[in-house]
Amino acid sequence: MIHLRGHTPGSIALCYDAGGELADTPHLFTGDSLFPGGPGNTEHDQKRFGQLMDDLEERVFGTLPDGAWVYPGHGKDTTLGTERPHVQEWRARGW
Repeated sequence: MIHLRGHTPGSIALCYDAGGELADTPHLFTGDSLFPGGPGNTEHDQKRFGQLMDDLEERVFGTLPDGAWVYPGHGKDTTLGTERPHVQEWRARGW
């Protein structure tokens, strides 16, 4: 379980790696905290946005491999490798 502040109080992501067998390609269920193309909605609250981005950078992108599959709360899945190059863009745009 990975705690992710910002989207809603108590938000988490769940990571499944089959006891290490999927260490290079774990499955990450992010709910509404991370989607293809950016973080989830923080209702234009800069503090919440900053918290979510900090947590995503530290706890998700900082610890999991590019091969990690991301399953958002709705919409298409993606991988961290696809999204990682855009993290600074997301922070700069502020949503």
